[in-house]
Amino acid sequence: MEQKIADLVNQYGMQKRVMFHSFSLSSLKRLQKVLPECPRLFIVGSLKRINYSVFQYVNGVDISTDLLTPQLVSSLHAVNQKVYAWDEMTETPAKWQWLANLNIDGVVTNYPAIAHQYAELKADAVTVHKEGLATNVSSAALPIVRNPYTPTPTGKTVPARAAFEVTKAVEGKAGTYYQISQNQFVPALTVALAPQAGTLNQLIGQRAWIHTKRLAVAVHPSPNAESGRSTLALNNSPITIDAVHQAGNTTWIHIAAGWLKLSQCLLRSPISSLQLSPHTPPLPATAVALRLTPKSDLLNLPILG
Repeated sequence: MEQKIADLVNQYGMQKRVMFHSFSLSSLKRLQKVLPECPRLFIVGSLKRINYSVFQYVNGVDISTDLLTPQLVSSLHAVNQKVYAWDEMTETPAKWQWLANLNIDGVVTNYPAIAHQYAELKADAVTVHKEGLATNVSSAALPIVRNPYTPTPTGKTVPARAAFEVTKAVEGKAGTYYQISQNQFVPALTVALAPQAGTLNQLIGQRAWIHTKRLAVAVHPSPNAESGRSTLALNNSPITIDAVHQAGNTTWIHIAAGWLKLSQCLLRSPISSLQLSPHTPPLPATAVALRLTPKSDLLNLPILG
């Protein structure tokens, strides 16, 4: 049979468009002789069927999802074997959520559209290994999701201001997420890595005041000046910090109205490592304090920080 298949593949020039998956190692051995350029994968439902003697005849192993682990995938890749997954052709959405986290080379499926969706999302994502201690620098809990490509909540959270271990960062279309364990990720927006995390965590709950040479500063919907303007914060008005985001050398703080730069504020309690001054006394009696209503025309003047 293998020779007949080889004749047809060669006749139509399909050598680069065909791969073989089989439970029969004997069949794969014969295919190696007649079609050596076509990939061959050995389908297994038991780890007892995988050994070094098999690898000389195949290019990879097609493994039941019940047996797949990150460690097994890494071990097979280390000996130059591709890893495919199969699941009786009945993958559920929940199973795809964790299959997408494995560094496998493919999935045998009856749902190619879903497989293609995850393949595209993973191809567009950038993964950076960042092992170490991190902190949720926020007064709110962080939701834990199943994967960073199509984030679905697990129902679990990382508590406010809690420290935890991270292993890598994944930046994709859904945003940037840190992996905290197998099939568990958290959004990176308010995650800070050690040693900076300790300093930034001291800002949570701090009382501060807007401090600018202008009448007011813009408050943004996200920690990015190009994200637009949510509202304005008037100079010398009090604020309370409830979350922090570090972007390069810029520290952003979140208040009830949105995000602004920490450099636009004065803290009640100084933090020496941030090199920021404490809050200064109120305006002296000889100064003029200008109070504006939210609809004042003066707010439209080009004097915002």
